[in-house]
Amino acid sequence: MAHGINGVMPLALMIGLTNGVLLWCSGSIWPAVMVHIAYNSAGIVYHGLGY
Repeated sequence: MAHGINGVMPLALMIGLTNGVLLWCSGSIWPAVMVHIAYNSAGIVYHGLGY
């Protein structure tokens, strides 16, 4: 897969499905972009905190 980390694949699948539903329901890509930004930002913060 793109990121290559098997431990996060179930969560990445759920985020992807959620983003797909957001796109379908809203008709806009921007809600899904915001979820993606939030997800990636959380990972950066956790990594910065040493987790």
